[in-house]
Amino acid sequence: DQRLAAAWRTTPVRGPPPGIASALGNDGRTTIYQVSIVDGRDGFTVGIATQDASVFNGGIAGANAIGSGSASATGDMAVTSIYQTTVVVQRGSGTASVAQGSHVDNIGSADATSAGIADARAVGNASSTTVHQTVVVLILGSGDAQVSQMADVTNAGVATAVATDRFTSASGTTATTDVSQLAVLVVHDDDVTVTQTSTTVNVGVGN
Repeated sequence: DQRLAAAWRTTPVRGPPPGIASALGNDGRTTIYQVSIVDGRDGFTVGIATQDASVFNGGIAGANAIGSGSASATGDMAVTSIYQTTVVVQRGSGTASVAQGSHVDNIGSADATSAGIADARAVGNASSTTVHQTVVVLILGSGDAQVSQMADVTNAGVATAVATDRFTSASGTTATTDVSQLAVLVVHDDDVTVTQTSTTVNVGVGN
């Protein structure tokens, strides 16, 4: 029947709505404050304050929706905040040497594929890192103060999710790291040395 053939050609075939694919690949925000305040006496050497901050955020995300299911991949989604503050007040003849570090690495990579009616979700890190380092030194005598604070954060990732008729989810770390180091020194005639170190490593593979 020609009428049936014409209707077949002109009428769209109804079925499930197409799936949605979304991928991110970083979405990074970085905030760094480094403040040094030194109040010394005339004719005296107070010291050296060294503050260092290094941030690396990766990414890479892939999402494919072939069928009616949805695919979602992240690949890092990093938020990094670093505050480093040094206050040295000299009322004696001693000196102060302050060094603060802080290195952050966030690496992602996520791949999600929905090849059927089910949804696929992969993360691949989704990290948030906050580092606080504060040093307050009051020199009242002839003693010397040496303060060193170090924080090193590494978060990896990698997640792969493939779904056909069932929901599939893979993570590969959903990392959150918060490091706070505080040193308050009152120095008289004896030398004072403070060293604080914090290292966080999160590695995850989700498949």
